[in-house]
Amino acid sequence: MGKRDNNPGARTEVSLCEPIEPLQVKIAGDLHYVLIVPVWGAHHTNLFVRYCIPFLLTDGNIGAFPNRQLQVHIASRRSDFVRMHEDANYKLLTAATDLREIEIDDLVDLSVPHRAMTECYLHVMRGLPQPDDTVTILPTPDCILSRNALKKIMELIEAGWRAVMVCGLRLTLETAGPLLDQIKVSPDGPRGTSERELCSVALSNLHPITLSCDVTSDEFMVEWPSHLYWIAPDRSWLIAHCFHLHPIAVRGVPGAIDIHATIDGDYLLGLRVDASQLYVSSNSDEFFCVELSPQAKRILKTTGRLTTRNLIRFSLGCNPLHLQFFTQPILWRGLREPQIPEMVARQSREFGLAIIRSSKVEKLRHAALVTLRRHPSLKFAARVVLRCAHGLLRRTRAGMTA
Repeated sequence: MGKRDNNPGARTEVSLCEPIEPLQVKIAGDLHYVLIVPVWGAHHTNLFVRYCIPFLLTDGNIGAFPNRQLQVHIASRRSDFVRMHEDANYKLLTAATDLREIEIDDLVDLSVPHRAMTECYLHVMRGLPQPDDTVTILPTPDCILSRNALKKIMELIEAGWRAVMVCGLRLTLETAGPLLDQIKVSPDGPRGTSERELCSVALSNLHPITLSCDVTSDEFMVEWPSHLYWIAPDRSWLIAHCFHLHPIAVRGVPGAIDIHATIDGDYLLGLRVDASQLYVSSNSDEFFCVELSPQAKRILKTTGRLTTRNLIRFSLGCNPLHLQFFTQPILWRGLREPQIPEMVARQSREFGLAIIRSSKVEKLRHAALVTLRRHPSLKFAARVVLRCAHGLLRRTRAGMTA
């Protein structure tokens, strides 16, 4: 696909499906930008001050908002704020922005981390004076943004997009961390590190969880195929198709938010928008984010060889936005120009068509299973019927062989 110059929100597509055009929304008055970071615990506060902040403090990120025009809300515990106050990077962030600290000790239950993060985001959003004209920027504490990411996000939102969606690759902290430390102390630091240079670091240090999303892997997370990756053998490129993408920036606050879900789940449905209003960052040359996790971190899911059936079953539980997200390929580029085999494009096409054409039988089966789960009495009755049917089948076979 080529560029669409007549569209202020246009981007270069590498998709074989029809590109999504933005809904042109007239921006009335000034928008307010609020960056929210939920962070707690020694591990994540250390990642936040050591890696996240230095990459935020570049001309195209925090520097895209002169005169402290970006409001930054940090949601954390009292003890963690004490630790952060002693850090030089945190002091630089405080000096560069309008920083607000929100203590969550008595507000948020931290026992389920993904739910706690949603609660932190929600707590800050509830206090925003002009939510309809506010753009919330929602990085995670272990997230690193490439240079000019916030500048590009601001341009997209002010061109009419309601949200900006990203696929954040997970990297191995123990191997990527030292390379990021080298970038920080280099003469030009993070601001002098090109998107391709940073992406090359990412592709060379993919976390085992990321590798378990590789469609060629025998240890693919078949129970949860939310992300599908095709990874170049030499790590020069990666193509992703994802049901769940992270809303790194959203204009407006949904009227209802399910705190039991994640910000990547049904959050955007509350805005009553469709996919034509949501921008998917589909090329790492534009901007991107990555996440850092220890080598030992794992997601306990059933693994095996990915099949089309796995994909269809998972898709039946997704909302309409997730299905649209999946059709859009996301290209990560390293230092070398990607040489993508036709087989990869063909397989990604086939998976996309399988989702679109998923059989009515599978949909009915899924609907039946959901109904049974929600009604224990029906589930019990169904088991009784199945046992009787199996018993009858065994007796019939025994009679035929007698």
